[in-house]
Amino acid sequence: MLQEFREKYKDFKFTRDEMGITLVKYLGNSPHVEIPFGVTRLGVDCFKNNKSLKSVVIPDSVVEIDGEWY
Repeated sequence: MLQEFREKYKDFKFTRDEMGITLVKYLGNSPHVEIPFGVTRLGVDCFKNNKSLKSVVIPDSVVEIDGEWY
């Protein structure tokens, strides 16, 4: 499943562990981002230093947000 995420969502960096799929870093520059359904955690600083970001849609699959993610 992780490989499918990496191939389909190239603007995101993901990791996987026993808790599910973590969004580690957003690599794109779109001002409006929709996190893919299936991501279970937002990693610390996953949107840090993204100056173009204006909005983020977080799916119901996200059950944990680690620290400051923006």
